Parts: sequence; C-alpha cells; structure tokens
Amino acid sequence: MNQRSLTIILTIAVPSIVVFALGFQRHPAPETHWVAPDGEADQDAGGKVYFDVAMFNIRRGKNSEGVRNLDGTASVLKGCDIAFLNEVSGGMWGAPDQSERLGDKLGLDSYFLTSQRRYFQDYFGNAVLTRFPIREWQSMNLKKTNGQGHRHIVTMKSNWNGRIVTLILTHLDGDADRARQLDRALTVFRTTPAPAILAGDFNTTRSDPALAAALEGGVIDALGIGLGENDPLRRKDWILVKGFSVQSAEVIEEFVSDHPCFRATLAFSDRMSKATLTSGTDTLPTP
Repeated sequence: MNQRSLTIILTIAVPSIVVFALGFQRHPAPETHWVAPDGEADQDAGGKVYFDVAMFNIRRGKNSEGVRNLDGTASVLKGCDIAFLNEVSGGMWGAPDQSERLGDKLGLDSYFLTSQRRYFQDYFGNAVLTRFPIREWQSMNLKKTNGQGHRHIVTMKSNWNGRIVTLILTHLDGDADRARQLDRALTVFRTTPAPAILAGDFNTTRSDPALAAALEGGVIDALGIGLGENDPLRRKDWILVKGFSVQSAEVIEEFVSDHPCFRATLAFSDRMSKATLTSGTDTLPTP
C-alpha cells in the first residue's frame, strides 16, 4: 500500500471512528417545554366519571425471555384512558417510536418523552398514552452519578371534564442515585395542586424510608388501596394520586414484560371543586 492510499484510508476511517464513538455514547436528552397550539388540546374527558389509569414498564416490548411482542404489550393496555409507560424505545432512522405504534393499536394519543439520546437520535425514554390531549408538558433531567442510563421527570397538563389534571411520570434508578431522585419526584408531587397523578417505576418498595414517610404523611397509594391484601409486597411500580378517590385496581401478569401491568380506576374526589377549571393562566409546576 502506497502512502497516498494510506492517507485516503486514514482520512475516511478516523473521522468515521470518531463519529461512531460519539454516537455510541448515551447522552441525556435536552430538557424540554412544549405547549400545544391554541385550540388543539381543548377536548376534555367527555363527561367520563371513572378513569382507567395504567402503569407499565414495558421493557421495550420484550418479555422476560427477551422476545419482543408489542401486540402483547398493547393487549394488557386495552381500554385504559391514560397509560404511563417506562422503558420505551424511540423511533430510530425515521421509524415510529414504540409509543406511537402502541397508540395506533389502542386508538390513543401518544407522547414519547426522550430521557436519553444515542446515535444522535431520540433513543430511549418514557411515554404517555392518553384519551385526552395534553395541553403542555415539561421535562427535567434527574441527577445521575452512576451507570450509563439517564433519567428524567416529566410533568404534563390535561383537561378532564373542565379540570386541569397534572400528570407526572418518572423512572428512577435502582442504585445510589435513587434516594435523591425519589425525593425530587415526591417534592414535585407534593407541590403540585390537586388533582394530580405521579406514576413510574421507582425501583423501590414501600419499605423505602422516604416512600414510607410519604405514605404515612397522607400521599394516596392508588394501587395499595385498590389491591388491598393482593398488593405485591415487592411492588416497585407506583401510581400516587391526590384529588382522586380510588375505585379499584388490578395486576395484569401476562409475561409480556419483566414487570406486570398495574391498572387503577379513579374518580374525582368529592372534595374537588370546579376551582381548577381550564384557564389560560394555568402553569405547570416546576420539576
């Protein structure tokens, strides 16, 4: 190989290797604030009294054996009004993300919420599927000191029967960063006016001191109340609510993920008033 050929090969190969190395790394997604265009999110809950809320870590649509089955994922979410999803794959190279595909299967609006980017694309994150359009959402990255993944917390605002409901979604680490992240998520929830829902895989159980203190302090565990004695002791997936009463809950274990799907039926609490009617001055709590 002559010098000229070697120079050409190096000129092509070195930048390619650098670009691949940069793309291979996981990066936190930029924090985002999105507001729906005027008139696009005016639809409300259509007079519904009961709301079926799901929380599901879908593991990218893979079951415990690693077999992908997004149709199976959709089957356990059928009939829900709101689905909070963790571990959702983004749409790579122009393909639709998994939340969009699930939304199409279920007839629900989908909102993919990127927590990390890879290969210069929205690679991985969480999602909300909803029967009621979202008026506004805002993301905030959570501090992380261990591992390669990146976490965030997202607050969203939706109109349900003339009431502004704040939806809060997160997925917390299972390592030393979790305590700090959980404290942040609970703080956002506590400072958010009712009605509000905080959902996510917290990677911790009710024995966690911070979570136990929150529950003892009056935070409503919708799954714990709805499941009663059938509530799994080592459950790490949560639906916390304020301004709602819990009608029922169920665990759906179809083995389409390494987590079961949890669902709760909610109704507005009798204590709620129409004071939270739709208003142009409504703002999201700062995550």
